[in-house]
Amino acid sequence: MKSRKKIAKKAIKRRAKNQSLIRFGDPTTPPNSGNSGGPNITTGEVVLHELGESIALSLSSVQNELTKYQNGTAAFLVDEIDIVLPIKARVDNLGQIVASVADSEKAGPGVGQFRLKVRPVVGAQVPLMLEKHEPIESLDLPAETIETLKKNRIFSVDDFQRVTNKAGGLEALKKVNGQVDWKTKIGKSGLVASKVLPREISKLFDKAGIKDVEEFVDKDPKALSDKLSEATGMIVEPEAIKVLQDKERFLNPMLKNRISIRKVG
Repeated sequence: MKSRKKIAKKAIKRRAKNQSLIRFGDPTTPPNSGNSGGPNITTGEVVLHELGESIALSLSSVQNELTKYQNGTAAFLVDEIDIVLPIKARVDNLGQIVASVADSEKAGPGVGQFRLKVRPVVGAQVPLMLEKHEPIESLDLPAETIETLKKNRIFSVDDFQRVTNKAGGLEALKKVNGQVDWKTKIGKSGLVASKVLPREISKLFDKAGIKDVEEFVDKDPKALSDKLSEATGMIVEPEAIKVLQDKERFLNPMLKNRISIRKVG
């Protein structure tokens, strides 16, 4: 009887030790193991949009190579490509869909498909894309928190915003580090990731105590200019601030159709 009890206790300790490895963002956490840990780098898990970006980048490289072989009457181009990949997908503890490409010969339960169809469209309107990939370090987070976020494939401020724009994103981040003022960091991410504000200007706004994009566009240009001068010793003309405010209102989808409510009198 005693030997059975000893064996049971050892089994419980061993199980507890194994469970302790399954923690937030631990790369040793096996995928689809019933937990919601971060992406498992040992199995090639990535966030789903990264898979699409990788395919798009490869196709772009193919097209760039084809342009080298144009002649006077014809040109080569990527046309009608249909890519189907078997994938295993799950939702991690930040609400991201993480996926890994599965072995098509061993496809079984839990294996789905990622399908991407590419074809040229004559006269298609290309959306205006202003690239600004600011590193996650721009948010001045503790080093351990940055390390944890990177384990969860959050490398840039854009990645950070993808998480915080979803319901439950704030609560998930509180589990990463409950000591961080995440609401302030979310506001700062809007300034840092702004496609309008140069990095040097957004840094000045941060030093002047401007919390988020909404406060930036709502402030009187002259008052904001004075505040920047007082806090940083740098002069930014009110006219220049007005131009940046107008561009931000036009390009930022979060500011469009916004209802402004002010007190009367």
